[in-house]
Amino acid sequence: MGVARVAGWARFEPILNLDHRWIAVVVGLITLLTSLLFGSAITDRMESGKKIELNRQLRYIAKNAAQFVDGDLHRKIRLGGSMASDDYAAANSRLRKVLAANEQIKYVYTCYFENGAVKFGLDPTEPGDHDGDGREDQSKLGETYADPTPELLQALQTDTVQVERKPSSDEWGTFISAYAPVFDDKGELESVVGVDLSLAEYQHELATVFVYRRFAVFASFILATCAGIASLWMLGRVYGRLNELLQAKEVLQSANSDLESLNIKLDWQNRTDALTGLLNRTGSMLAVKEAIAEGQGQEIAIALMDLDRFKVANDHFGHAYGDQYLVAFSEALSLFIQGAIVGRLGGDEFMVVRIGPNATEILEENLAAFQKKLSEEVIFVGLVAQSTTASIGIASGVTPTEPEELIRHADIAMYEAKRAGMGQLRIYEDSMGRELERRVELERELRLGWESGEFWMAIQPIVEIRNGMVVAGELLMRWNRADGTPVSPMEFVPAAEETGLIHEMGLWAIEEACRYVERLERELPGQRIHLSVNVSAKQLNRGSFVETVREILARYEFHRGGLWFEITESSLISEGPEAIDNLRRIREMGIMVALDDFGTGYSSLSMLMHLPLDCLKIDRSFVRNVTEDQSSAALVQTILKLSELFGLYVVAEGIEHAEQGQLVGSMGCQWGQGFHYSRPVPISDFVDHCRAGQRAA
Repeated sequence: MGVARVAGWARFEPILNLDHRWIAVVVGLITLLTSLLFGSAITDRMESGKKIELNRQLRYIAKNAAQFVDGDLHRKIRLGGSMASDDYAAANSRLRKVLAANEQIKYVYTCYFENGAVKFGLDPTEPGDHDGDGREDQSKLGETYADPTPELLQALQTDTVQVERKPSSDEWGTFISAYAPVFDDKGELESVVGVDLSLAEYQHELATVFVYRRFAVFASFILATCAGIASLWMLGRVYGRLNELLQAKEVLQSANSDLESLNIKLDWQNRTDALTGLLNRTGSMLAVKEAIAEGQGQEIAIALMDLDRFKVANDHFGHAYGDQYLVAFSEALSLFIQGAIVGRLGGDEFMVVRIGPNATEILEENLAAFQKKLSEEVIFVGLVAQSTTASIGIASGVTPTEPEELIRHADIAMYEAKRAGMGQLRIYEDSMGRELERRVELERELRLGWESGEFWMAIQPIVEIRNGMVVAGELLMRWNRADGTPVSPMEFVPAAEETGLIHEMGLWAIEEACRYVERLERELPGQRIHLSVNVSAKQLNRGSFVETVREILARYEFHRGGLWFEITESSLISEGPEAIDNLRRIREMGIMVALDDFGTGYSSLSMLMHLPLDCLKIDRSFVRNVTEDQSSAALVQTILKLSELFGLYVVAEGIEHAEQGQLVGSMGCQWGQGFHYSRPVPISDFVDHCRAGQRAA
């Protein structure tokens, strides 16, 4: 240890004059305060999440209860019936099923507006005073609701499902309630169904949170005590060590050796990736240049390697898991590839360089064998068996070729490998450079076409399978160049994503969807035909997206349930929980949400339970083979049962033949979409089609 370091420790001599027991007390108090604040934050979040879950359940029960009420029959009872009528008894009997199926619900009833007052309609509660509060439990037909809640009034005024944010009290007790609209056959609001969860049941559901809160307080005291004891012990050792250092009198030797070791360490750190121990970008470039200088005139091959779906694993399991994954992959790569320079350029991108005779052939064989090994064996990340594939691009030349040019070529080849699918290897060819130039030209034309208004929205009808009548439509973006030449979405969508123009195009698509829905409601009153528009998870993750959608909606007047957002299952999972949170905020505006290409992603059942969804769209790959492949038919049947369990609408995509539609319809699928019914058409044709009441096929 050098003189300077000993002198530095001497600055801490005043600390020795302090009583370290008091320091330990302060550490304990700070730990206690921090733990209490942290515990409070966690339990507050748990309580908030539990309340949101209870509200979601109440919303679902209310919507389900509304399906048990016949709006026309309710109008008949309200206008001329009585509690003694058979209609009243039959309607109450249907509504009583909701109470039987949901034991936690105290009351279920209907309310309606009449002469400026809120009045009770149906009430399946058994007559009498069953709760001992001295009041008849069953409300009377036409009885005035003396103190209706704001949520009840809003449900009656806006035709939307409403849930009370906190328990409210009335003459029957204290409850938290949800209200769902009931419509007659003309689509007009007849009444709302109310479901009441008692305060006792509500508090029972939150009891777990209160237990955790008490446990957090107890754990905080335990942690603070342990921290105080640990700091007391550590400070005792530190004080002893400080005394030893301050007593040092001799100047340490070998100062120059220490400085030399430090320089070596700094140089190693500058060249080495701290996480994996491989060469970093700087070290890799220096090693390549040194090898080029030593191997003049020899063949050099550079490979760039990128892990497929690394972001998905990193987001799903966390960054700590991602780091362990990179370390495990680095070890497997460095052990398999011998006699080459192996480095990590950053993120999940690696570089392998070989110089010498037949360098390209040897490197291609080695990396192809490594890819085969990855496809046959998993990499263990801790206790998790991680399936791994990598996209690889190789470029070669003869020294003294500048490595930067070869790296650029290898990067282009790797990009082509990723475009071909996961686990692919490509060797750079001049045509790849030309392909890159073609993509650059397409991106230029894309921006010019966008600015010139060459894009338009087509609508593909969604029909009711049993009769072929149009019930909805999906908006699909189309591009026709100025000369009338169409450009496939398979070409321009990836280009739009790469240039970032996709966000602007996505907002325009939403604006067009709002305009079309408003037009449908104006020109086709009472038909309630909804339109869906595709939204990418990347759009959802943009911080301003939700507010921008809110601003767009404010410019149009239509029933919000007439607008649906479609998002693919795989993209939603890849973007993580932030996209799901924003989707939930979008749904709170009244916009319906459909999960597109369902069955092709990796969502778990538990994740599906928490997604804010209204509809599942079965991917066309399953519908295509449903009449020939029993596995596809079984999977479609399973999805339909799953949707029924969660109370979701279902659309079967890609129906191209009548047999396919008939089969999925017989399984219980209500809606279908595909070329069998109609190809995408302009909005005017779609409106005319719906106005004429024609079938789609």
